[in-house]
Amino acid sequence: MNQDIVGVFVAGQYFVPEVLQRLRGRDVIDVGASVSDLAIHFVLQGARKVIALEPLPDAAKRAEENVNISGLAERAKIANAILGKSGRLRVPCNYGIDASVDFLPLSQQCAGGTCEVRS
Repeated sequence: MNQDIVGVFVAGQYFVPEVLQRLRGRDVIDVGASVSDLAIHFVLQGARKVIALEPLPDAAKRAEENVNISGLAERAKIANAILGKSGRLRVPCNYGIDASVDFLPLSQQCAGGTCEVRS
């Protein structure tokens, strides 16, 4: 399976009709939203609303920008948050967008600082 944006959206790897039909008019939670490509895709495929959770601050900012640029901010909400036990979790602050695909736990990270993210 081609994992690049062309393979996913142009070649239609996310177009599974039986799944997309069930999204129409429903609310969706996107956990690990990255830059909101899938959240935007779900809205464009008919989801009523998408709540997208992204723990990495840089990726969450980019996700917010992408949703605003796409004109879908009313239907796709981005939260810099993580799904888990109530409280806070420390994540890398300055983790590059491209590197978020290969995200490693903090114990395996080098210097760069950490931020607290709500859960």
